[in-house]
Amino acid sequence: MAEAADGRALSRGIQGLGIRLAKAVNRVLGRRGSVWSDRFHARALRTPREVRNGLVYVLQNWRKHIRAVAGFDPCSSAAWFTGWSTAIPMMPGGAP
Repeated sequence: MAEAADGRALSRGIQGLGIRLAKAVNRVLGRRGSVWSDRFHARALRTPREVRNGLVYVLQNWRKHIRAVAGFDPCSSAAWFTGWSTAIPMMPGGAP
């Protein structure tokens, strides 16, 4: 989920992210070339409900795949999200 002033700004931001990721991945793997060849899907969230649903999807989608575990996914940005209504426990090995 990303926020931008307009379509051009979003496109440039995603392009910059793709370049940054490609450089990091290629450095680690000792290779060259593109890493992210697919296009991204852009959809404007127009209502507070759509924004809430998008945040729930991004921050809690892992719970559909690992049902028996409580807390944050240590690989997500959920630990830094400040909009939780109640404190959620951290999974072992998670972020601050």
